[in-house]
Amino acid sequence: MRALTQLLVVTCLILAGLGCSGSYSPVTYTEADTDANTSLTVNTAGAVMQVSPALFTDFTDAQFMGLYLDNLNWVASIASGTGGNLFKIENLALSSTYPGDNGTGYLSMTVRANVKEGAEITTFREKEYHYGTYMTRLKPSPVAGCINAFFTKNFTGFNDEIDIEFLTNTFGGGKGQVEFTLHPHVGASGSQYHRVINLDFDPSQAFHEYGFEWTYAQIEYFIDGKSITTFKRSEGAPIQTHPGTMMYNVWVSANPAWGGGPPTQDATMVVDWCKFWPEGTSINDEPEIVQFQAKQ
Repeated sequence: MRALTQLLVVTCLILAGLGCSGSYSPVTYTEADTDANTSLTVNTAGAVMQVSPALFTDFTDAQFMGLYLDNLNWVASIASGTGGNLFKIENLALSSTYPGDNGTGYLSMTVRANVKEGAEITTFREKEYHYGTYMTRLKPSPVAGCINAFFTKNFTGFNDEIDIEFLTNTFGGGKGQVEFTLHPHVGASGSQYHRVINLDFDPSQAFHEYGFEWTYAQIEYFIDGKSITTFKRSEGAPIQTHPGTMMYNVWVSANPAWGGGPPTQDATMVVDWCKFWPEGTSINDEPEIVQFQAKQ
């Protein structure tokens, strides 16, 4: 287990997205981070309990077996995909250490220089995930010109997505952006529900935790355990109801207005771990310490 206390100051500005607008004031908080599968000890109604994720991949003992990763929980994409990018297994790499970090396993995903070539992994479509809490700890690439993403997607005809995306050309000067997007029907004109969050830190300079809690009523996004913004059904957000798979990808949009690229040098995102808790477990949003708390 690792205990890392880090003081962060996050300033977020929610930009317009299909009628969504608002602001987020600066907040100061302390993050308590852990890699251990069963170490999320929480207090609820005076009782101490352990909350273990239903899926936990920290890439410590993960191995590639052909296209498969982490005991068949994940599979690598090896075809033309998002934005016409070619996804190759050669652009994925596992390591047990990362310079300057105390984790025990990492997945590197690389976009190659000067071409639309990247990498993608997805959980098996036979193992769909629905309402619950999705969390990952990662560090996007500092190289401008690519998209780094963690998201869920439904492949049964609805093509719903819940996205966390980084445009690496927004990083620099100690700042950056992350985009939170809902695609209720990917490809439908005007369907996405989109918010851009301005961060008072550069995401590519350190690992941070990103995630969301998905219920029928809303999708609430978090960074390092702190609530950042919420899409609510009651306010018109098209909250998805279909289960799907979890995915990571790194790719090039080649659109100068969104992402730019290709990068002029290889660009690598590094993932430390991924966790999923089914509905009934939520993030306890406290300024002193990040915990997970069972719903009553």
